[in-house]
Amino acid sequence: MNIGIVTSFVVGGILLLAILAMNINISRSSTGLTMRQITQQNVNTVSDFINYDFPKIGFNQWSPIANSITTAKSNQIIFKSNIDNSSDGSEETIEWFFDTSAPVTSGTNPDDYILYRIKDGTPTALSIGVTRFELSYFDGNRDLLATPVSNPENIRHIKINLVVSSKEKLGDPGPGDGDYLKSPWERTFTPKNLSN
Repeated sequence: MNIGIVTSFVVGGILLLAILAMNINISRSSTGLTMRQITQQNVNTVSDFINYDFPKIGFNQWSPIANSITTAKSNQIIFKSNIDNSSDGSEETIEWFFDTSAPVTSGTNPDDYILYRIKDGTPTALSIGVTRFELSYFDGNRDLLATPVSNPENIRHIKINLVVSSKEKLGDPGPGDGDYLKSPWERTFTPKNLSN
C-alpha cells in the first residue's frame, strides 16, 4: 500500500472533520444570535407596555386619583388611571397579572407563562417567553412592603423584575442538551401621582 495515498486520506479526513466542526460552530453561533435578538425584542415589547402604564398610575388630567392602587401582589397589580389622557377625565382600570397556572405550550420552555395586561376587562396576552414577572413595593422611605400589600395607599415605588427567555433551547455542541437564553429587565418606578 502506498504511504502517500494513506497519508493524503488521513489529512483529507482531518480537514473534512475540521470543516464540519467549523460549520457546526458557525451554525450554532448564528442560531444563538438570532435567538438572543428575538428574546431582546420580546423584552423590549413588554417593557414598552410597562413604561407606558406604570408612570401613569393614579393619573388624571385635573387631579391625582385617590387610592389608585387597589391590588398589589408579587404577580399582580390593579390600578386606576386616565391612561389615555382622555379629555373627559374618564378613569380606566389597568391590571397586570402573571398567570403561572399553566405554561405556554408553543415551545419547550417549561417556565414560559402568559403575562396579561388587562384594560377595563379587555385582556392582552403577552405569551412571548416571559419566565419571570415579579413586583416589589416600597413606601416613601424605600422600605420593602410585604405582599400582598394590605395598605396600597402607602406604596410610593414599584420595582419590576422581568425575564424573557427563548422558547427553545440553544443546543450544546457536546453531550449536553443546551440552555434557554434569557434576557432580564429591571426597573423601579416612582409614579408622581402616588406622592400625594
